[in-house]
Amino acid sequence: EGPIAPELWPPPSHRVLFDDSGIGFQPVDAPNKPDRQDAYPTEAKRLFRRFVKIAAREPVPEDALLRFEQLILKRLEQGSPFPEAMLTGYKAFLCSSHFLYLREPSTVVGRPFQAVDNKVNASDGPEGPYYEPNNTRLDHYAIASRLSHFLTNTRPDPSLMELAASGKLRDADTLRSETDRL
Repeated sequence: EGPIAPELWPPPSHRVLFDDSGIGFQPVDAPNKPDRQDAYPTEAKRLFRRFVKIAAREPVPEDALLRFEQLILKRLEQGSPFPEAMLTGYKAFLCSSHFLYLREPSTVVGRPFQAVDNKVNASDGPEGPYYEPNNTRLDHYAIASRLSHFLTNTRPDPSLMELAASGKLRDADTLRSETDRL
């Protein structure tokens, strides 16, 4: 009990969400110093994109990022304190499919069914009688996510994300070495 030692603030959990910007929080040495509210929108976008880069398993589309940022900015316009508005955006992202689910490839690379002796060589599936869905190909981020979740039960680490971004995870030697490393 008692005051928080200035050298212990901000804690690591706070730095993940708010960096060391101090915006929206009263500094210990100047508790009555007014905040620069004109910096809120720029700082909110910077902090949110930084958080998404840490939390997401793959790059998030720009249009999705803009929707989350608009949610934060709307809360700020409604008069919410900066930390509360940011937490709203963070929670929305953490509840979204970008964070919760492993994404499946969005395109199915298949071939038309072929009839042999007037018989279809595969049964109809939810995709219809034209494509075989087993020909889908995972992108590098999907490979990184699956490898990491299978071996460590968590999101890909920065090293694995770097390899996914560079497109090197399809290389058998790289994949083997990353499997051993994890």
